[in-house]
Amino acid sequence: GRDDAERDDAERQAHEQRASQQINDASFRRGPASWPGLSLFRSPTTSATLAALPVPIPPVFVLATLLILLGTQLAYLMAPRAPQYVVRLGLSTLAVLVGEALGIAGVGARLALGELHPLNDLALLAIVQWAGTRLTRREQAV
Repeated sequence: GRDDAERDDAERQAHEQRASQQINDASFRRGPASWPGLSLFRSPTTSATLAALPVPIPPVFVLATLLILLGTQLAYLMAPRAPQYVVRLGLSTLAVLVGEALGIAGVGARLALGELHPLNDLALLAIVQWAGTRLTRREQAV
């Protein structure tokens, strides 16, 4: 009798501890992982974070991509009709690549953010976007 009562108490305490742990875990979950019906498709131990990329992305590529997108958007906002957005994106990419090549060769400003040479890139980006706009407007006028 006494052993059975102690075993029942231990099982009840373990059950209560598991239930309170599940409540605590559920209260910290956000988004689709906490939606009731989706738990059938995912195991509860699966992490909600993205898997690690097999090859790390260097920060210079992220900064260069942001610079390309920002330059493209600014040029598009200043002269929206000429040239098209995809052409502007290509011009920005070309300008940043040439700016980086000049920066590596030692031409232009010495300022560098890590391996990125933003002054070279911005100067070339402005010149290339201006030239692209001028050429496109001339073609449209003819």
